[in-house]
Amino acid sequence: MARLQGLGLGVAILVLLTGALSLVTLGGAGAQSPDGSDKTPEAAVNQEEYRQDKPSQVAKELGLEFVLIKPGTFVMGAEPRLERFTSYALPKHEVTITKPYFIGRFEVTQKQWSMVMDRNASKFKGPGNPVDTVSYDRAMEFIDKLNEKEGRKIFRLPTEAEWEYAARAGSEMVYQYGDAPVNLGDYAWFTNNSGVTTHPVGLLKPNPWGLYDTLGNVREWTSDWLSSYTEEPVTDPKGPSEGTFKMARGGAFNFIDVNCTVSRRVGYAPDSRQNFLGIRLVMDLEEPKEPEPEVEEGSEPKDEDKEESEAKAKEAEAKESDNKEPVAPPALEGATPEPATAEPASNDPASSESASNEPASSEPAASDPKTEETKAADPAATETGANPPEATATAAPEGATPEAGTPEPKAQ
Repeated sequence: MARLQGLGLGVAILVLLTGALSLVTLGGAGAQSPDGSDKTPEAAVNQEEYRQDKPSQVAKELGLEFVLIKPGTFVMGAEPRLERFTSYALPKHEVTITKPYFIGRFEVTQKQWSMVMDRNASKFKGPGNPVDTVSYDRAMEFIDKLNEKEGRKIFRLPTEAEWEYAARAGSEMVYQYGDAPVNLGDYAWFTNNSGVTTHPVGLLKPNPWGLYDTLGNVREWTSDWLSSYTEEPVTDPKGPSEGTFKMARGGAFNFIDVNCTVSRRVGYAPDSRQNFLGIRLVMDLEEPKEPEPEVEEGSEPKDEDKEESEAKAKEAEAKESDNKEPVAPPALEGATPEPATAEPASNDPASSESASNEPASSEPAASDPKTEETKAADPAATETGANPPEATATAAPEGATPEAGTPEPKAQ
């Protein structure tokens, strides 16, 4: 009897332990943020409210992970009292994001790139490393192929505002986690800890919203053309419609700490392929809709059905008129009818001219990343591998790639 009672007690304890383990398994993942803390990121709350009606098959096939970013307002730009390089990042101004979007948890890896593209031109090879030496033009080819495979246009590059909003993760500090670079090595691969090479994505700490490597590893292309900030608050800014340089954001493996701030912005030629340039994707919740045609104030919108029926009626009337035989007036008695003459062929030499075809332009050939540095749009010519006298960061090791500079742009 005592043995049976002991056996029953053991079974009961085993059941209780199993139940407790089940509760931890089911509840633990949803209760923690991506960095393992108990605080759930604000951007990840109520994801069911914004979930896609049709989940992406391409994201599943490639293993692309995304973080939902909810709408909100933040202060964009640099803090001149604390930051050395503030080129183009002033003045600080308020930005409102009105639509939710998904942004890549990680930078696009070489494995993911190679599953879509025919060539991986990265200098620092590794399937889990971020793809590097990617031009803006080549990045857009990659995105076009993703959308073609998906059958809808939901993948794109982030705007500058979307990138900084997600990278800041609710912080107004220089480095997300604080204003001093002392702990930068916990979050980013830069000159002090990288060994002047890229590393597999996701090895260091993420920001509070679960994004990895925003301040280091590779700098990331955005969709904006280079332009200057203004003080006025803006909503969903997308930059100018055309320009010379495309903006890239974030730090990189070969940058010193003062170049890895969350506000740092530099422009590069769209065909620039430097070994510190890569990409992070944005995935929209749904395919963007074509904008509705604007209707002038005081005028009524056209009735397309009515317009179409009127056009058909006119066309039918014209055909009926063409098919009718012309009725000649009665000839006068004794008059001889004049024979019809054919229209002479045109001898105008212009009619025989053929349009000449312009030669197709070819894609710029790839060049050495060192020579590409002159294509960067950044007036901070002192931004080199070594810190300026005012900077407090540790000097960059030998082999670090500097950033080059160009004149200030006109205000948009």
